[in-house]
Amino acid sequence: MRAGLGRAEVAQPGHEEAGSGIGFGSVIGPGPERRTFLVRLTAEEFLGWVEPFYKDRGLKLSWSRVDRDCDIKRVTLSFQRSRGRIDLAAVLSIARSWGMNPLDELATIPRFSTITRYKGLPEDNEVLAAMDQGYVLQELAVRALDKKHSTIRQPWDDPPYRFYGWFAYASQAEGGAYAEPIVRALGLNKNSVSQRIQGRTAIGDDEIIVMAEAVGLNPVLGLVLNGSITPEEAGYSPQLREVVLRRAETSELVNLTRFSLGIIQKDIAEKAAAAEAIRTLK
Repeated sequence: MRAGLGRAEVAQPGHEEAGSGIGFGSVIGPGPERRTFLVRLTAEEFLGWVEPFYKDRGLKLSWSRVDRDCDIKRVTLSFQRSRGRIDLAAVLSIARSWGMNPLDELATIPRFSTITRYKGLPEDNEVLAAMDQGYVLQELAVRALDKKHSTIRQPWDDPPYRFYGWFAYASQAEGGAYAEPIVRALGLNKNSVSQRIQGRTAIGDDEIIVMAEAVGLNPVLGLVLNGSITPEEAGYSPQLREVVLRRAETSELVNLTRFSLGIIQKDIAEKAAAAEAIRTLK
């Protein structure tokens, strides 16, 4: 498992902190389904980044300017600041609006100073597990039938099973054990974690970093798969997936295909069972 990026201490008055966590590690919030704010910025951290950011550009900090540069709605950002829980998307979008690399700016915040170590080339098995498995089948066909290689144009954050493959296959956990460290790190129940991994619930930027760290995966790749940063911002070449696919061992591609077919088969069976239940109720 890769080293963690640091531990967030953002507990709010009246909220109980629970769990040791992995990577960023703090779990905040009341109730049995405790929401996580593991890597969200405190008001002090955000101010400590945003004020010098504008000062370096010869500008005095103006919240109206911040609102214009940020993709987050003004009322939402104001609420987050008042709660001391600013979404990482604020930093990413402001940096991007000024033509700066979002990851480089995130790394100027002390708690995230090591995030750039994950830029560049992710592990091949992570890239393979997260891509659309149709391309894996095409590659096998190319090798078996001497067909022409295809170009991958699909966005990184488009394959429907990308998180399932990434977490379950690339983490190399046996029998679904990948979910347990994520459950502990996020402080959510297993069903909530499964909903995120299966793409049925959106994953926050803070959550994807913690989830990746919990099972030793690349958090920058997680941000790319989540659509939070672009492959170019992560330092990926346009041909990265094609290169990884073509240099993979055939046995690896076959194993990945078997795994992916299992996911699809399970998904179809669950949908059929749900449809049958609805018909029975009617």
